[in-house]
Amino acid sequence: MDLSLQRVVSYIKWRWNQRLRLDPEHHVPLLSLLALLAPKQAQGKCKMRVGSSRDGGYVMLDDFKGIDAALSLGIGPDVSWDYAMAERGIPVWQYDHTIISLPQEHPLFHFEPKQIVAQNSSCESVTLNTVLRKLAGKQLVLKMDIDGDEWEVLAQLEPDLLSNCRQIVIELHHFLSIGNSAWRSQALQALNRLSRDFGVVHVHGNNLSKHIIVDNYSLPDSLEVTFANHRFYNLEPTDETFPGPRDRKNNLFFPDFHLGRFQFSPKEKVR
Repeated sequence: MDLSLQRVVSYIKWRWNQRLRLDPEHHVPLLSLLALLAPKQAQGKCKMRVGSSRDGGYVMLDDFKGIDAALSLGIGPDVSWDYAMAERGIPVWQYDHTIISLPQEHPLFHFEPKQIVAQNSSCESVTLNTVLRKLAGKQLVLKMDIDGDEWEVLAQLEPDLLSNCRQIVIELHHFLSIGNSAWRSQALQALNRLSRDFGVVHVHGNNLSKHIIVDNYSLPDSLEVTFANHRFYNLEPTDETFPGPRDRKNNLFFPDFHLGRFQFSPKEKVR
């Protein structure tokens, strides 16, 4: 068996083992949650890819003029997004408790090996509320990939602290937990809080994640979602489908999730 065929067979086995067919009683709760992530387009704004051409890069609106600072929450082995921000002259405030030093340095990087949490419990952690208060009055962009902690952090975020944040890109994890009522309640609270001031302008499925089968639609357990602030952008309906031309596969050897228009309604089948 040649290498390319081996990869195809390995992928099929992997994807089959990663699937979960959702219990019908959880369809409506999941679709209600996903309905809050319906993508729109920002009038007059183009998109660009920021950071790596693989995992660690994100599609955002090409609009960084006047940005005073960037927040990077969750770094790991990749600072390509941070570096792209710094190369634009934007200072980057970085937080990650899983590393003790950065994989790459830049004069505009400001790193603290601390965990972003909802409620501060030690000197090794800090709340997003605290971080945002330190940057009050500055025009911000935010990137968050904190492995599932994002739901609690966002659910307990103080009102209006994100008002000066122009764009937010978040990796949202653990949609497979939709059957857990505590997780579902927290996720709904987090997305409702974001939806008050932000709309989704891009969505991409992480092809390294497991997936849920809903009405024969394959939904990844992790989504990379870009939000734009209504204060700065006029958001309008779009027929765009995902992945788009600027998206890249997180894993080179696996195909991307085809999300279509990513428009959901609890009363209808997935489209």
